[in-house]
Amino acid sequence: MKFRITLFLLMFAKLDLTNGETQPTGGCGFGYELMIAKLESIEERLLAMEAKLQNVCTEETAKEMKVALPTHESDESDASGDEIMVSTIDPPTTVAFFDQTTVRTVHRFKAESTPKYPVGIEPTAEQLAVGEDSIYSSCREVPSRVSKKFLIRISADAQPINLLCDMNSVDAGWIVVQNRFNGSESFYRSWKDYEAGFGNLDGEFWLGLERISTMVNNGRQWEIMFWLKNFQGLVQYSKFTKFSLGNATELYILKQTGPYAGNAGDSITRHVGNKFTTYDRDNDPAPYNCAKKHRGGWWYHNTCISSNLNGVYGYTASDQSNRWDTMKPQGYGLQASRIMIREVW
Repeated sequence: MKFRITLFLLMFAKLDLTNGETQPTGGCGFGYELMIAKLESIEERLLAMEAKLQNVCTEETAKEMKVALPTHESDESDASGDEIMVSTIDPPTTVAFFDQTTVRTVHRFKAESTPKYPVGIEPTAEQLAVGEDSIYSSCREVPSRVSKKFLIRISADAQPINLLCDMNSVDAGWIVVQNRFNGSESFYRSWKDYEAGFGNLDGEFWLGLERISTMVNNGRQWEIMFWLKNFQGLVQYSKFTKFSLGNATELYILKQTGPYAGNAGDSITRHVGNKFTTYDRDNDPAPYNCAKKHRGGWWYHNTCISSNLNGVYGYTASDQSNRWDTMKPQGYGLQASRIMIREVW
C-alpha cells in the first residue's frame, strides 16, 4: 500500500509540475528540468518494481533447492562412484566431486544456456523418441480435432517445439500465441519477457514476439484470429485473412491485418503500423508510455488503445483492463482470450 501511495504522489507531483498553467523561467529552468528528470527516473524504477511484484504474486513459487555437502549415503554419484553435489542455482554453479582421498571442483553448465519460455515448449525425450511420425509442419497438418499440444517444426531446419494447437474454437489448425482464461499469469511484463515468451503452455501464456515473427516471416501468407469471451459468457471472434509482423530490428511492428470477418468487430486495424511497446520500451507514438498507462504490452497507437488484450485481467471497466472495444454489448474486462495464427492454404 505504501508503495502505491508513493508512486501516486510521485506521478502527481510530476503531472503538477508539467501540466500547470505556468512554467519556471529564467534561472530556475535548469533546476526545474533537473527535478523532472529525477522524478521520471524514480517513476521508472518504481514501475519496474511494481511489475516484478505483480509477477511474483501470480507465478508459482519456485521450489527451494538446498545445497549440502554429500555423504557416503548419497543417492547421486558419477560413473566412478564419486559422490556429486549439484546446485540448480542459475547462473551455472560449482559441482564438487568427492571420494575418500581427493576433492576436485569443476564448473557445471546447464544442458541449455537459458531456459525456453513459455514452460512446456521444449520437447521431452519421450516425445522425440517417437520419431518423425509425431512431428508436424503446422497445426493445420495435425489429424486430431482435439485442442492440445503437438510437436511442430516451424521451418525445415528448425528443431521441433511444442505448440498449442486450437482445433475447435472456430475452425481447426490454429497456433495459439496468447492464451488467457483465469488471471493466473501477469501480462504486465518487460520487453525481454514479451520477446522471449512467458507463462506455461498448460496454462496462460504469451508465445514470444521473436518466435511469432520467425513463423510469420517464412515466405508464406498468414492469418490471425482473436477469440474472445466476456464474463457474461458471450463468445465472439474477429478473423483477419492477412497478417504480417516485423522482426526485432523493426521492433515487431504490426504491419498488416485484414480483411476482417467475424462478429466481434475490428479493434485491431487502428493499431496497424505501430511498434510493440512495454513499460520499459516506449515505442508508441503517444506523448507518454501507453504500456504504463494501460498496464500491458501491445501495438499501441497515438491515443493508445482500441484493444488491449494483454491488459489487466478481471471484470472491470478500467482503461487498464484487457479489452476489445468493438465487442458488443461488452468488450472490456474479458474472461478469456486467445490470439491465434495460421498459414493460409
